[in-house]
Amino acid sequence: MAIYLFMRLELASGGTIGPGRIAILEAIDRYASLTAAARSVGLTYRQVWNVVQILNDMFDDPLIEVRRAGRSGGAVLTPLGKKIVTHFRELERIADKSLSRKLSAFEKLLGENPKAPKRRPRWVEVWDPGGVQKGRQKRS
Repeated sequence: MAIYLFMRLELASGGTIGPGRIAILEAIDRYASLTAAARSVGLTYRQVWNVVQILNDMFDDPLIEVRRAGRSGGAVLTPLGKKIVTHFRELERIADKSLSRKLSAFEKLLGENPKAPKRRPRWVEVWDPGGVQKGRQKRS
């Protein structure tokens, strides 16, 4: 089992953003639906709704726009929401690249195989469960 670098940003306001919240933002961007996003990250609608409220309250401008219009409603990332996701993933890539040699040395100390394929934990990535309807995916 290879180790994984977990990055969480703590904001001056007291809020935090980590891979779990970023995965929720990515799922909302992909599916344009809180229900589908919740399914894709293994959470309930209510849990995702709570995260949406927390994230929107952390910034002066919202990250997620929720449209309530019956069956045609949905959710989309605002330009700020998209920038937050892009910058967070870039910070992860930079940290992984910068620390790769040190992480390999640490894996050796733990008796891990540093050459084993790196597999990110399931909760870090958005996946497509069979229950998500294809018609509700991200709108262009």
